[in-house]
Amino acid sequence: MKHHELYCKWLSGPPRILQSVKMQTERVAKSLPAVQVEGDLIQGGLFPILVTVNSFPKWLPGIKSATLLKQLSPLRRIWLCSVKVGFFSCDVIIFVAVVNRLAVNGTIDIILKSPKPASEGQQWLGITVPARTATVRMSLNAVGMSYTPISSDRGPIEAQMELADNFPMKRVAVLLIKYGSDMFMPQLGKAQNVFRGSAIEDMLNEDTRQARQTRQELFRLNQSVEFLARQDQQQCGA
Repeated sequence: MKHHELYCKWLSGPPRILQSVKMQTERVAKSLPAVQVEGDLIQGGLFPILVTVNSFPKWLPGIKSATLLKQLSPLRRIWLCSVKVGFFSCDVIIFVAVVNRLAVNGTIDIILKSPKPASEGQQWLGITVPARTATVRMSLNAVGMSYTPISSDRGPIEAQMELADNFPMKRVAVLLIKYGSDMFMPQLGKAQNVFRGSAIEDMLNEDTRQARQTRQELFRLNQSVEFLARQDQQQCGA
């Protein structure tokens, strides 16, 4: 069963690629809650996996490395990722932020953004943009992903992406887009299914200041989901 609907459009002036994706989490994992908590430990969930970008090389084929460049807050970080798909290699600098909008519109959002193309050596969000480490540097003009928890363990995902089209050939961009849409969510579902004892669990639950701060923010996110669920139950029972 296909797990997503994908729409792409190539635009000019400036060259860019627009993508729109809709997904159902139950098609890639039996249970994929926003955050899965047991006691004072994180035991899985969509957002714990997504914010642990340094774990991506462990479970996502094609991701060769993920280096933390700067932490702005526990759920707002800047990463440098190296990617190799087939014959092609690229790197990408991404600002990743989790935004709790449950009280506003019932969603939890992830915002992704990259520096503009050819901005190496310039200042951006408190970092000096490092030199390119691959054939092409991919640049995300803007990405927004919204997850709507409709139960304790699932919910639809909608994502909108604008990607700078600085690829040497269109078929390279097509290859990367197809790889991302076909591989990312199924592999994330597998990471959820084997979370216990995994590198992701170790990273999130280790006894370091950064891990403790991240857990605290994820606990707050989980509390918001549970509060919203209780409100819905009360309204249904009224």
